[in-house]
Amino acid sequence: MEVIHAEPEAAAPTGVPGPEPDPAPARAQLPVPAGSARRPRGHSLWTWITCFLFLALCVVGYEARHPIANEWPWLVPVYEGFGIVVGEGQGAQPARPE
Repeated sequence: MEVIHAEPEAAAPTGVPGPEPDPAPARAQLPVPAGSARRPRGHSLWTWITCFLFLALCVVGYEARHPIANEWPWLVPVYEGFGIVVGEGQGAQPARPE
């Protein structure tokens, strides 16, 4: 039987800094339950409500363009900017008689 002698480890020279010890102990990683991950959801109810209200506002603004233009003439360039012709429409009368 052969005896193996381990050689002594070489000591670090004095004056040379070695690795710093970790000041904070490592935190244990806790397992994450399988069902707790956030699943991607569809659009929220508020998104649908906002889209519906915007669409309704656009439809009302288009359908009532003649009375709106008669009441607020400064909005005529806005309609024309979108390519909507605002003229004297069917039965359009000024809101305030002149």
